[in-house]
Amino acid sequence: EHAAVLSGWGGKLELLQLIGKEGLRDVIYNHNGNATLIQKDSSPGAVLSPFSNRVANGTYTWNRKTHYLKRNSANNAMHGFLIGGQPMEVAQISADDSHAAVTLSYTFGGEEGYPYNVSLELTYTLDSNGLAVKGKAENIMTDRSAPFMLGLHPYFKVKDVSQTVVTFDQCSKWNHIDVTPAPDLIPIGTTTPVKGPFDGSAPIGGNITHPTPYDDGFKAISSRRHCPKLTTKIKDDQDVLKLWMDDSFRFLQIYTGAPDKGIAVEPQAGETDCWNNKDSVIALQAGEIWEGSFGFSIEAL
Repeated sequence: EHAAVLSGWGGKLELLQLIGKEGLRDVIYNHNGNATLIQKDSSPGAVLSPFSNRVANGTYTWNRKTHYLKRNSANNAMHGFLIGGQPMEVAQISADDSHAAVTLSYTFGGEEGYPYNVSLELTYTLDSNGLAVKGKAENIMTDRSAPFMLGLHPYFKVKDVSQTVVTFDQCSKWNHIDVTPAPDLIPIGTTTPVKGPFDGSAPIGGNITHPTPYDDGFKAISSRRHCPKLTTKIKDDQDVLKLWMDDSFRFLQIYTGAPDKGIAVEPQAGETDCWNNKDSVIALQAGEIWEGSFGFSIEAL
């Protein structure tokens, strides 16, 4: 089994291969090591931090000060600073017969619209259970709080998105997050209970070149105590690919707009635009540390 993480490109998860029904398979879409494609197509496998998804109008107010982020998606700022290819430092590497792990580090501070010093460590661990990703963020300032967010943008590589069955963890009930019309897609403060197809009752739908369109956010609404771990299943004709999240990650974004890559199922630690709407926003107080984990595994049919 194999995983490739690009420290020189914001910690991007570029490759993940696990053993399924027919042997070793790609779990996520990759660029076959082509640096030009990686630069042109930065979102697959990208680490999304210190904000994930959209910040409305690239504007937010924190500590009674209004800040302006660079707008890079319609009227909004999107997906943070690492997606642009900022290099992360390799802090630690370990390996033995049962696992391989790498820890990458980066310190935010000075980016346009983000006057906060927050250090981020990402530890990728590959073992017989699959791949685990642990994030650790610390506000290294002494005089003020800082907003933070972490997510990932993997495309699960399936043969036909339209025939793929996605099942949210049944421990929790889920709500669909209602948003403004495209292209902004900013939450409006209301949600709708999820039924099909994400209860596993039906595939995504559409056809192989035009699956049913989704660019939608979802929220687990059961308590963290009741459901401390959530596992989403992505089932194609061979295997069940799994994305698990610990209790620091309660949101998912589903995107079907690039069927040649697969279906994006994105773990997120907070809601879209949470720096404004404050839904699960991570407010790191001076010196405070936040940790959260998610990961990938496979189950052969």
